[in-house]
Amino acid sequence: MVLMKNKNNYFIVLSILLILLVAACAQQPPPQAQKATTTEKVVENTAVPETKAPALKIISPKDSELIKDSKVIVIVQPENFKVVPIGSPVKAGEGHFHIWLDSDKKVTTETTSTFENIVSGKHQIVAELVKSDHSSLSPKVTKTIIVNIESDYVPPEPVQQFG
Repeated sequence: MVLMKNKNNYFIVLSILLILLVAACAQQPPPQAQKATTTEKVVENTAVPETKAPALKIISPKDSELIKDSKVIVIVQPENFKVVPIGSPVKAGEGHFHIWLDSDKKVTTETTSTFENIVSGKHQIVAELVKSDHSSLSPKVTKTIIVNIESDYVPPEPVQQFG
């Protein structure tokens, strides 16, 4: 009878331990889930730098400005864009400028371009950031302004040739 009592106590103690073990395991996530949670927290706290899109400003002249000269000096300013020599290997966020005054085009790495012998009237200036192979960025990055010119410049008359 004593042996039977001890067996009953043994099974009761064993059952309680088994229940405690199952309960303890059920409260903790599996080791893989813990690692994923830890990794997620690290990723959430990691600062990922924002890459800003390239932009372009025409610093001078100002839109609708009246220029009393036959020379127009255009000054541009790139933002989030590295100016590199024309023909360099193409890389994101790098290139040079294409600047037009009406149909007169300048291709340059300089932020200042001069257009001369401009006649009086309204003229359009367009500046564009382009890749080092002259192709447009995607999306295109352009800035357009209109200027009014008052100048004494008169273009020479074309010479007619007969023959």
